[in-house]
Amino acid sequence: MPRSAPLVAVLAGGQSRRMGRDKALMSWRGRPLLAHMVATARAAGASEVVLSGDPAKYAAFGPCVPDHWPGCGPLGGIASVLRATAQGGVPSSAAPRSASAGAAAAATAAFPAASRVLILACDLPEMTPRFLRWLWARSIAGGWTVPLTRPDRPEPLCAVYAAALLPILEAALAAGDYKITRVLASARQRRLTPDALAAAGFAPRLFRNCNSPGDLAE
Repeated sequence: MPRSAPLVAVLAGGQSRRMGRDKALMSWRGRPLLAHMVATARAAGASEVVLSGDPAKYAAFGPCVPDHWPGCGPLGGIASVLRATAQGGVPSSAAPRSASAGAAAAATAAFPAASRVLILACDLPEMTPRFLRWLWARSIAGGWTVPLTRPDRPEPLCAVYAAALLPILEAALAAGDYKITRVLASARQRRLTPDALAAAGFAPRLFRNCNSPGDLAE
């Protein structure tokens, strides 16, 4: 990828209520959806791919970052990843108390500290390596870089987050505010407009996510 290769974190810790079972592990084109997303990130040239989620469930797919704010939605997973990258990995002592000894060991992810992280949802099967490279090349230091599929619709689960945003996210989590776009509304940001995406040859379907069995079949 242009500039330094990014650390990519795939969010895999969602509750998948509408899917009825863990969407990250559902089969898509002969392999788990999570495996497809990890492969997409690697094909984009990622320096490392880590997973935000329970290591007992996802360690087979790569290094895992346990969620330190369970039940707080994607914001908790993103903050957990930024916290871990600031530490240069995930020490086993940081694993949740409920984790088994084996899960804690699996959670120890040795990766370099990063000034920013490309966050990618686990349920975007039409995402491409070319878009991830394009997004990373336009990311800014110290803030948030997010694509928009409509002028009023940012896509926060395929965006680049600077480590400098961690205090803002932690404050929001402490206050019980979990909506990413509201939490980061006043943060330094670069918005990649629908016109910019279209000019680069990217269609909105890249961001189609799978929330139900019908979505995945379609």
